[in-house]
Parts: sequence; structure tokens; C-alpha cells
Amino acid sequence: DGGGDAVGSALGTRCLLPLLVPGPNRNGQVGSNQDKFVLAPGPANYPTQELTHFLGKLVGMSVRHGLQMGLDLPSLVWRPLVGEPLMLAHLEAVDTLASRNLHRVAGAALAREARSRQGGAAA
Repeated sequence: DGGGDAVGSALGTRCLLPLLVPGPNRNGQVGSNQDKFVLAPGPANYPTQELTHFLGKLVGMSVRHGLQMGLDLPSLVWRPLVGEPLMLAHLEAVDTLASRNLHRVAGAALAREARSRQGGAAA
């Protein structure tokens, strides 16, 4: 029934708004998955904790009864929930700029390590 889905979607969007925020790629207008939502960062106050608990109940009930929620979360969010490992590509799919920065930091660290090894070998 399409009417029930529309009501459920509207209710879920309104109730869960503090929990789910647009992903960083949408804010930065870069990368893929700009249509995805992620969990809001930062400390959770009591109402946010209650909403998180409520979302968990909704997801559990929908899984138990084989219902689709229309909650299109990126793999960065759902993979840990189902015990799947995360890779840097999952971060890049949601936050391209953070992924690029991590690549730069890792590259700089590797270069620094290589220089220190060369300096140690010459001594």
C-alpha cells in the first residue's frame, strides 16, 4: 500500500531528523553518495539517545517482519552494524575530502619513514 509508505516515510523523516544528517559529500558537493544520510556526529543528549533507541527498535521490527524501511544508509554506517569490516573506500564513498586527507597523511608518514631509513642506512 503506497499510502502507508508515504506516511511512514514522512513520520520517520520528521522524528529522526536530529539523528540523520546529510553526508559530508553532499555538504562539500563532491564524490558519490550525496543522497545518503549518516548518523549525526557529536555527543548525544538524552532526547537523541531516546531517538537512537527508537530507531533501533524500528529497524529490528522491520527486519523481524521482512518490511522495508526505505532507510538508505551508506555502507560506512550499516557494515559495522552487521559485523562487516570497513575499508577506506567506504569512507571515501561518504566523505571524499576526509579520505583524501587520510591518504595525504599516510603518504607523508610513509615518506618520512623512508627518509629516516635512508638516513639510518647511510650511518
